[in-house]
Amino acid sequence: MSQIRTHQLFPQYHSSTRTEFRLEPKVYLNTFRLANIQPHPSGPIHYQYLNGVGCLFQSITIFSGNTVIEESRNTHEWLAFNQLRSSNPVALDIEHSLSGTRWGGWKLGPRNDEDVEMIEYGDTDPTVGPDDDPTDLTKAGTLSLQSALQFLKADDVVPLIPDLRIVIEWKTDSDVFAGDSDDITFSMDEPVLFADEVVGQKLLSSVTEKTNYRIPYYVMEFDRVRIRSVVNEAVQDETVTLRGFNGKSVRRMLVVNVPESNEHHGTDAIKKDGSSSQTLEKFNFLVNGRNYFPQGGIDSENKKLSTLAYSWGTPNINIPQGIQFNELENRETSFLRQSTVDNLRGMVSYFGMYLGQRISELQVVYSRTGRTSGTPEENNELLAFYMDVWCEVGRVLSVNNGRVQVSYA
Repeated sequence: MSQIRTHQLFPQYHSSTRTEFRLEPKVYLNTFRLANIQPHPSGPIHYQYLNGVGCLFQSITIFSGNTVIEESRNTHEWLAFNQLRSSNPVALDIEHSLSGTRWGGWKLGPRNDEDVEMIEYGDTDPTVGPDDDPTDLTKAGTLSLQSALQFLKADDVVPLIPDLRIVIEWKTDSDVFAGDSDDITFSMDEPVLFADEVVGQKLLSSVTEKTNYRIPYYVMEFDRVRIRSVVNEAVQDETVTLRGFNGKSVRRMLVVNVPESNEHHGTDAIKKDGSSSQTLEKFNFLVNGRNYFPQGGIDSENKKLSTLAYSWGTPNINIPQGIQFNELENRETSFLRQSTVDNLRGMVSYFGMYLGQRISELQVVYSRTGRTSGTPEENNELLAFYMDVWCEVGRVLSVNNGRVQVSYA
């Protein structure tokens, strides 16, 4: 006899901006999947390259009644980064087919005249994508909610939580699509939620017999600061206080440079869901009054990537070598095959590090240099941008005789 019963759940409410699911009081596995994710645009278009259907999510929130268990804000930005944490085979074989990302694995192509193997896409034509034919559902995507909601990773079994609700806010701007999409409008199909109910009596009894329990888990919270524009050849130094994490226990940090506009590259392959590189960029952090990194801090693209991979890699960060830089000499004739690969350059320059402590004061010490020479740097190295600082923050869910309370760890 099967120990699991899978339910296909339809929304309590759905529109092109908001969808809500309400779950019956049962014991579920943590394997919630959202399927039939598909927009219907007003004309032929494809998702921006990095994120696939992930670019459609503004937020995902899981509630117990009106108590927020976890709110994933700017979900599209977090899912874009998570795509880099998939191994190359997984990105090509699984993510490519489920989410429609064009980040579907990388391979070495033919050798050039200098006998250097060139980097190219594994597959530029995912089967999942937006569809301008409302009668065709074959391109709909699927998302594991574990990708956005860290609470679902706390345990294999989600215990009996009263009035469980999942609310999705959809993005409404055309930045979800790559290329020239200013004139594109779209509506959202009604998604479905697949939930695996535990019906095996032994496991079910061990869960339902507990009336009081505590579940520690992590959530991704973020604070945002705006880094002002800079003039050509000027060195810009900023020290900014981040107040969103005061008093909270933080495990890891992620820093994303979010372009204020889509002028980063002419093709706009990733729009605002990547992290833009900057000229002569330097990072350091004052954590509870002390410099986190010695001497000059993180002062090169490779140091930045290495620190990110150490703290967030599983086991590494899946990007073609070289595109973390904003400029490479002879790149088009050396190893970045096809203009579509070269146009990703400088758009996945993330930074991350371990903290592992409670924060009383957190400041970012940041520096870059303005630059107009070369393209596309003239559209990138002078503009203001948003620095989104994400921190993995500890929380605790407590249930006492059906009463749910969420607190910081």
